[in-house]
Amino acid sequence: MAYKNIKNAKDILELNGGDTIEKSSLYSLIVDSKRKDSSAYLGSTYEVKNTPQQGINWIGDDIRPLAVIVKSKAGNYIQDSRNEYAFKARNGIVNKYEKANQVLINQKKYGYPIMYFVEDVYGDWKLLGRFSVIEIKDKSVVLSAFNKNSNDDNKIIEPKQTSNINNVSRENIFPCETKQTTKTVAILIKKCVKNDWPKWDLPTEDETYQLAKICTKYIRFLSPVIVQKIVENNESLRARVCEKLESKGINSELYFWEKSSCCFPGIRRYAGSSEISAYRKRSEINSIEDALALDDNDYPKQIWSFIFRGSQFSKFGPTGYSLAHLVDHKKDKNRMEEEFSSEDKNAFEKPFYGLYTCATNSVFIPNNLMKPTDFNGQIRNLLFRKAESLYGSFCNLVPTSIKLNKNTDNKWNINNFDWAEPVGTTDNIDAFLKFRKNKLELLFET
Repeated sequence: MAYKNIKNAKDILELNGGDTIEKSSLYSLIVDSKRKDSSAYLGSTYEVKNTPQQGINWIGDDIRPLAVIVKSKAGNYIQDSRNEYAFKARNGIVNKYEKANQVLINQKKYGYPIMYFVEDVYGDWKLLGRFSVIEIKDKSVVLSAFNKNSNDDNKIIEPKQTSNINNVSRENIFPCETKQTTKTVAILIKKCVKNDWPKWDLPTEDETYQLAKICTKYIRFLSPVIVQKIVENNESLRARVCEKLESKGINSELYFWEKSSCCFPGIRRYAGSSEISAYRKRSEINSIEDALALDDNDYPKQIWSFIFRGSQFSKFGPTGYSLAHLVDHKKDKNRMEEEFSSEDKNAFEKPFYGLYTCATNSVFIPNNLMKPTDFNGQIRNLLFRKAESLYGSFCNLVPTSIKLNKNTDNKWNINNFDWAEPVGTTDNIDAFLKFRKNKLELLFET
């Protein structure tokens, strides 16, 4: 597949409908466009606002941006379709005064384009086209093909960046828009409207609660005495490990914060088609962003394998169970900003990759209960609070600047559920720590 190369926001503005960009490239550009020491920074006019995990971003000013970027992933919002896009919501509640929702609403007034990206089969972003808002609903906006000649009184004027750059109109900023592409997208939308998915009933809150009552009896957490040993060992190594990570150009706080249970700092799950291809030896990449090595979901299982088998993980686990992470650790579909809060406005710009191998962030769940626990926010919140009750007295499950959104319904108090006893002993912990030490030394030498 041929990807379009995007180095700055101007490259995004010049994309045509049907162009595909790597998800990791857009993520990095959103972050770097706001960093004055980055080649992607072209001044405030071309900053891509909002964090990269969000579905709605915009280029420039939030009142009258050059363009809005919206991204749709299958299953995130039932309102999303080829001619409709859902407002940002927190716990199902839409606040239309949030900036991300305001830039959608204000499109009708100022006439800037909405660039609609959909996730393709490879997990990257494909530009469906440019759109305008024709209707504002309670939870979404209805879209139609963008007409650059509408709103003639509101043409977008780009502020001067230097003395030799003149103000330009939308025709200069969006040279790829033509009547033909607008017509083509309109035809595509018309076809897609006929083929929208049906909207089926979802479980009620009470049904979700009953499901949680079943799940908690079978979810296996590691024994606190095991995790405490890891945290103590981490604290003895933290200064040296952080120094090594920083020397490799990696922000150590993304992996090895104070009293972290991260087992393999510097290793994260691969993301995007180029990293997957490189991991499988089908291609090469020059460097790995924010990591020393990539992994295919083996390293989070190493601690479990040593505890129960006395040896490293070998591609099979307990019968009928699979490992699950409690908190998201990847760029893709990361929900931390919705599930946690922080006074630091930049706290969620990048994932906390260390969560990938944190002993406190993984549990084993029966295979037939995996999907309900992964995709239900109330159950995820419940499981994290249970982990906090097990490990919180000696471990920081996430950096201290980040707090889990509070549970306000006493029905979901962890004491109202029956829990499986934590599992494992410390018999093999020394063997694991020795294995871990050797792996880290090899990583830091490369």
